[in-house]
Amino acid sequence: MMRKKLTWMLMIVMVAGLTACSGSSEQTTTAAETEAVETVETEVAETEAAETEAAAVDTSDLQVVRIGTPATGDQGARMLEAARVAAEMQYFEEELAACGYYPEYIGFDGAGPAVNEAMISGDLDVAIYGDMPGLVLASKFDGVTYIAMDNSAVQQAIVVQKDSGITTAEDLVGKKVIAETGTTCQKFLISYLETAGLGESDIEEISATTANAQVEFAAGEVDAVVLPCMAAYRLVDEQDCGEILAVAGNEESLQSQYVVSARNEFLEENHEAGVAIVKALIRAQEYASENPDAIYTLFEGSGYSADVYKSVYSFDTSFSYFDPEITDACVEKLKSLNEYALEKGLISQSVDIDAVVDTSYYEEAR
Repeated sequence: MMRKKLTWMLMIVMVAGLTACSGSSEQTTTAAETEAVETVETEVAETEAAETEAAAVDTSDLQVVRIGTPATGDQGARMLEAARVAAEMQYFEEELAACGYYPEYIGFDGAGPAVNEAMISGDLDVAIYGDMPGLVLASKFDGVTYIAMDNSAVQQAIVVQKDSGITTAEDLVGKKVIAETGTTCQKFLISYLETAGLGESDIEEISATTANAQVEFAAGEVDAVVLPCMAAYRLVDEQDCGEILAVAGNEESLQSQYVVSARNEFLEENHEAGVAIVKALIRAQEYASENPDAIYTLFEGSGYSADVYKSVYSFDTSFSYFDPEITDACVEKLKSLNEYALEKGLISQSVDIDAVVDTSYYEEAR
């Protein structure tokens, strides 16, 4: 609507300009142009005000749903993956409003651990974040349920130095590889080595945060680094540092996931809100599938270009992994993560994944 309005107003300016040019004096031309510009400015202001008013949701009669994310942006909380599409396109707002609710997005600089604290204390109703912090929460707080997936094929990558001669998993034997301990990046590395019959003892493994890992790799202090795919492609494509050795791609054993975890107390009293959240995510997946190029532009920002996102999702541009359904494959990946977390001492007790997962919200949303 705004674009059509602007087009119409530009035509006014052009007509006014032509009319003025046919006049005999410079003063007449200036007056006509000034009047046309003032008309455009007035129309733009009125249109913007009307659209802002129409887009605004009257929340006076709605109940808030507090949704937590470990990401923050220039304007506060920044949702991730399918949830970002649902937030940016206002699918959450529309679906929740239809049953008497509205979303409040809350970002945490403290990432997963901070989100978990807010979930335990009751300061959040829903958390949409990585499967690792989600698992840690479920291991020490039995009051949560996974009602959907946010991305069932989150990607990590291994970057190696240029001209290193490292082209296979076997070539990593004896090499210095950075992978932060206790993260999905480390789990990806272990799973990748296992595809070649190797283990952690076959490499010289070094732990470092994502930021420090990139610095050390760029300085040539290590042979390889394991990073979230966005950081990996930015390092390689935009900073011309290193080469991609491997990404998770469509290999399920190498993928991690983002989950939608909700407090049981919230779900018991607000079942329809849980269903509405899943409906919004279904719409987000459908939009992404039909408009892949729009997704790269939509996600652009926070230090990552549209081209980086295009590389990250290039393994499957159908965006099928944005489907919120918790499939059997999703459950198996969660169980594998549970075993890894136990082995690494990241959780003190095993999580009954089958008990934590509830697929009925997706079934009802469909």
